[in-house]
Amino acid sequence: MANMRRLRKALLLKTFSLSAKVRARQIFEIQDLGDSMLSQLMEKMLNLLWGEDPQILFVETFLHHLPPRVQTALANTTITEPRALAEEADRFFLATQQPGADVLAATLSAPSPVRRAWGEQAAAAPGRRGDTGECFYHVQFGAKAKKCIVPCSYKPPANERAGAR
Repeated sequence: MANMRRLRKALLLKTFSLSAKVRARQIFEIQDLGDSMLSQLMEKMLNLLWGEDPQILFVETFLHHLPPRVQTALANTTITEPRALAEEADRFFLATQQPGADVLAATLSAPSPVRRAWGEQAAAAPGRRGDTGECFYHVQFGAKAKKCIVPCSYKPPANERAGAR
């Protein structure tokens, strides 16, 4: 009889309890203290761990910093030892890496002086692109543009102006 209760309890806990990863994420998302004491915050965090080794927080932090495709690949891993997990992440990353793709992504995301200047120009005049002062639609579609974002300095070629009358 006691054995049956333990089995039911284990089944209920397995079915309805949150995974260690979900509980770790909840710890990261705990809001400010409000009127609580610091010890109450710690108690809340420890309750979310449910006796789990606090190392899960370290592992979840590591996973959070990985590229999305590696995070997805390791989402259901059973590896909990940090260095073993890092080695598995390296193996997957190197096996799926496209030559030059990560270098290109890093280059595109790096704030170069040209990109920074373009970003400042775009922020100063929403919808404008490039040095010509034309709006996005005229840059993309030229005379066939159906929309225009003001201010736009687009001037149709002379032969199109004559045909429009």
